[in-house]
Amino acid sequence: MLLPRMARLLWQLKRTATGITRVFDMGEACSPTSSLCEWTEGRAVIIVLDAMGYDAIHVNGYLNENAREKLAENYLHAVLVHAEQSYTDDVLQFGAHPLPNRVHIPIQTSLPPHPDTLTFPLPVLSAGQIGRVVLTRDEGQPVSQFTLFDLPADVLPEPTIMATIDFVMDEARYFQKVKERQAKLN
Repeated sequence: MLLPRMARLLWQLKRTATGITRVFDMGEACSPTSSLCEWTEGRAVIIVLDAMGYDAIHVNGYLNENAREKLAENYLHAVLVHAEQSYTDDVLQFGAHPLPNRVHIPIQTSLPPHPDTLTFPLPVLSAGQIGRVVLTRDEGQPVSQFTLFDLPADVLPEPTIMATIDFVMDEARYFQKVKERQAKLN
């Protein structure tokens, strides 16, 4: 599985980052061809991303209102970002809007000396990639810098994330069996 290895890389990048760090999922983390995503309406991947330490998870397009409510009942740490919900804290506001072949990110920052809105396109990341955006000021103007990190082949999986995935997969299989039994009875 890719996510346990991605977790290890993500945690390494967070440890070496300077300044305020936020981790955002840009969307499409749940493949439409994945049984796990289908059985849980996308909730399983959200639970894993939350365990990986994401601050906000972009859920436009695949997580319906019913699934969002079920996740809210589970006390996620991450904010579920969608058309009606953005991530906001004392430093920035983040909302993601998908466009063809890229993700368009409006970010409201509180970089000193005054707030600004930065809007910039990012490339769509492939499986096994993490992008980092660094926001700074240059001569008073906000500047963004994007760096792409590919998952090295030698990165070992993070055991706690592997266990989280095993847990949600077992839950998904159980509820899928229950659903199939109910369908046979009807």
